[in-house]
Amino acid sequence: MGFAYLARYYLKRTLRHRTLVLAGLALPLIGGVIGIALPGANARLVCAWACPAACAMLVFAWIWLLGQMDRVGGLTDGIGSTPLPGNVIMASRVAAGAALLAAQMTVFTAVLVLIH
Repeated sequence: MGFAYLARYYLKRTLRHRTLVLAGLALPLIGGVIGIALPGANARLVCAWACPAACAMLVFAWIWLLGQMDRVGGLTDGIGSTPLPGNVIMASRVAAGAALLAAQMTVFTAVLVLIH
């Protein structure tokens, strides 16, 4: 119960930040367009590998920043006083990040399919 609630909370919290949403959507869009625009199969292959890696780094940076914001804001202390184990908090952040990465890869795949 607590895991799903926290993951949904972190996902909603991220979707409220327009800058994060725009960056999360712009990265796979730009990566897909660059992958199509580059001549040669090797360049497209590099782009097809680099864009998901860049999206994953963006999501992991988001998870780290979210943890820092929670520590500064006192949310970590508040959740720490609940009966939830400590690994549930981090696992819920990772689950929310995986959902964001899946959405980014869906956009990336859609760009590649629609343009190509």
